[in-house]
Amino acid sequence: MKVTPRFSFQKIKHLQQWLPPEAILHHGDHEQAKLTVFCPRLYFQGAWNTWNDPELFRRLPLTFDEAHKTIEQSIPSRIQKKYKWAINTNSSLPYGFVFLKRKKQFKKGRTLISYFRSRYGRLLQVTARTIDSMLLQLWPQTMGQLAVPQIWQAVHRFLSDTPLDVHLHAVNDDLVGFFNPVPQDRLLDAVNSLILEWKHRHPDTV
Repeated sequence: MKVTPRFSFQKIKHLQQWLPPEAILHHGDHEQAKLTVFCPRLYFQGAWNTWNDPELFRRLPLTFDEAHKTIEQSIPSRIQKKYKWAINTNSSLPYGFVFLKRKKQFKKGRTLISYFRSRYGRLLQVTARTIDSMLLQLWPQTMGQLAVPQIWQAVHRFLSDTPLDVHLHAVNDDLVGFFNPVPQDRLLDAVNSLILEWKHRHPDTV
């Protein structure tokens, strides 16, 4: 039996031709399989509210060229020379998306920062994979390394194996906007702890 997708590329292009040119086709937060036609005023107001939320972001008084220069100088030159293959000198600035939240009447949303084709995009990707590999080797019991069904199984095993006289407390870290509200020093402390543990177990490696 041949299954025809509900939305094809041709159908989307036809829809774009039929809609007013200022209409915006996008999906909301957690609605990847649902296409929404946004009023441009509603969409851009929601994006503006999100990016200008002082609890998540602060505006830097930099021009486009100054931002490029700041990013270029943010990593020591010796590291840039050593990992030259991972540095994109013909780069663009990182950019962001906003997935507006239906539960907030699309007045605010979840942000996603893309480092695709940015100066350190490849270096960040390699660093993330390195950290992930170190986590797997040092702390294989960490539930975050598992698939979602396995995480739930591990949580159930942990709770069932916990003695009755042990009182557990749940810490609700609502990771809105892909870790935006997590304090930076907390993330740096976690990475520092990982590196110190790695050096302790592997003293002969750099």
